[in-house]
Amino acid sequence: MVTRMWAMLGCMTNRLVGRAAIAALALTLVGAACGGDDNSSSSTEPATTVEATTTTSSLEAVCAARDQLTSSVEGLASADVLKNGTASLSTALDEVKNNLQAVKSAASEELKPEVDDFQAKVQDLQEAIGNAGSGGVSQIVTAASAAARSGSTLLTSLKNLSCDGEGGS
Repeated sequence: MVTRMWAMLGCMTNRLVGRAAIAALALTLVGAACGGDDNSSSSTEPATTVEATTTTSSLEAVCAARDQLTSSVEGLASADVLKNGTASLSTALDEVKNNLQAVKSAASEELKPEVDDFQAKVQDLQEAIGNAGSGGVSQIVTAASAAARSGSTLLTSLKNLSCDGEGGS
């Protein structure tokens, strides 16, 4: 009986740590999406500065896709895992993936490597969540951390676009 209780406690702890990792990912990405001091980045990689080499209509498409991606990242942050379980995370991650695809379609060639990297990291995170029972929490934490770094880099680059007089360098 005691062994079973410890096993249940361990399982509950693993779920809570996994949820905390997802929450940390979402908050990191929301912070990057919402802005702040551009000079206080703790990333070791410099953000890409996108030159104004696109037409106005394609810039508008990238800016609209950026705004949609930012909104879906905020939705990921507000996913109620305690109430709705990991299904709410999967739904939110699917929305992020869809909006990433829109960014990729609209973005210049300069941004595509960052988009591809973030897409891969989000996919890895989704797989880690799906394998939580067999892979454990450590895989979720590792995948969430990698996705947060990649997503933060991409969102910072997207924020630097000059949309409606905002952003830019």
